[in-house]
Amino acid sequence: MVSLILWMFLPTSWELGNVRAILALIINFLCVIGIWVVSYSTWKVGALKLTRSQNSSTKLLSLYSPIGLGEVVDIIPLIRAHMGVGLLTQLIIPGFIIAILSAVAVVSAPIARYSTRVGEQIQQTPVPGTLASTDHSGIGGALVKWNATIDRFNSAGFPLDQLADFLPDNRIDWKYSESEWNNSWSASCKWTERTAIELYMTGNTSNTGQLFHEIQGLRHIFPDEILQDGYTERYTDVGPYWGDFLPDSLVFIAMQTHPNKSIDEKTDRYTNAPPFHFTIAAVHLRNAPANFSSPDGGVTWGTGPIEQSWYTMANCDIKRVASRTPDKLDKYAEHHIANPWTWDFVTTIFAYRSFYEATLTEQSFRKEPIYHPSGQDLFRFYQAYLVTKDIQNYEGAERVISVAVPTVELSVPLLVVFLLYLVLIGLAAFWFVVVKRIPSEASVPRTKIEWMAQGMRESSAREVDASYLGAGWGKIEAELREAEVVTVRDPAQKLYNTIQLGSQIRQQRSLESTLKA
Repeated sequence: MVSLILWMFLPTSWELGNVRAILALIINFLCVIGIWVVSYSTWKVGALKLTRSQNSSTKLLSLYSPIGLGEVVDIIPLIRAHMGVGLLTQLIIPGFIIAILSAVAVVSAPIARYSTRVGEQIQQTPVPGTLASTDHSGIGGALVKWNATIDRFNSAGFPLDQLADFLPDNRIDWKYSESEWNNSWSASCKWTERTAIELYMTGNTSNTGQLFHEIQGLRHIFPDEILQDGYTERYTDVGPYWGDFLPDSLVFIAMQTHPNKSIDEKTDRYTNAPPFHFTIAAVHLRNAPANFSSPDGGVTWGTGPIEQSWYTMANCDIKRVASRTPDKLDKYAEHHIANPWTWDFVTTIFAYRSFYEATLTEQSFRKEPIYHPSGQDLFRFYQAYLVTKDIQNYEGAERVISVAVPTVELSVPLLVVFLLYLVLIGLAAFWFVVVKRIPSEASVPRTKIEWMAQGMRESSAREVDASYLGAGWGKIEAELREAEVVTVRDPAQKLYNTIQLGSQIRQQRSLESTLKA
């Protein structure tokens, strides 16, 4: 929620690099405009005092209007405490604002960098995928598909309370939305977090497959109701070995309602409809006794206590969704749903072994913490295993579902600052440019060109003709194009600079030419 408040989406067609470049340009442009408005407003305050009446006067420095950080620095040596609060305020505050705007312009690129980011916008989009079918009972060795599907289910937020009838393309960053899905199987699971347990190896090597006979204490972790008749049980273990112990082993134990329960009593045919119970447990054995003298030359469990043991579990009741029962679906739809009622339960449990084997072996040899899948992890793998098993017909389909589309996000606080800044600058410009006007007959220099013209007026009035003080801009403009700053000597033979008009220069050069002739 906070993210939605602090960031806003930009059009998905905009690229991050272009947005940052343009944003930096806009920041620089706004800083330039702001500096001009501050400079103009500062000058206007002094100019209005000067033109208040015919005999008005104002401090010369009150007409100083810096247009950059360099000119702000230039005025610092002239500032004195005795200049008065009004004049000091008129010099310091605009200078401070211009310094800030100049600094903002310098760091416009970092501002653009940290005020934008790549986010994602959820849009409903037609997405290609693959339909499930009831034609397949198992799949093995699909490690890449399982891993990709688990990652996509996790990133999409696919819930742990259902099985998928449709698998969108894993290369697309789709997101789960309940209203867009109509899966046929729902699941209600109870999770057992990692729990310590004391276990003892009996050394039973009769290969009876009775896991609870071989590992005493293991039976007690399972609910009594699933240990009765009517359940099929499968287990497998995986882990490295050396010395007299199995340093780390994971034992996967799965129990499910027996497939016979899915046979219709009237038709004596298999159905994919009755509810069933599914339990999957992962038991981590640390330093279990090993037997290296097995008749078949392999390594089996030995006899003795297991140093440490833990288990996790998922207990799930799985049933058809009320609106997706066989009597409410046509033959085509009934064929294209998840198929958890499989006779090939051995392949299911061995899929767990192959999926976790490499990670367990590496972590054990490296003496790193062992990743023990949680009950949620175990059921997530079950979801991924079933859907990759069921889509093996690769019958393509397209559905409109939510997709995370990469988009550029702009910082809302920055946008708010921009808008406030524009309002303040706009009000200042409107007030000092439009509302507060200088009388048309008044002439108060502001820019460097105008101050050069003012200096030329005064110099010309002293040395040429007093009428130059009231000369219009047309005459001054023409003279300004040809005026020169020359170095001359005063009566004491000291050098100083003075302004000479173009007409003065022409007369002087004409006189020099005549004398030479």
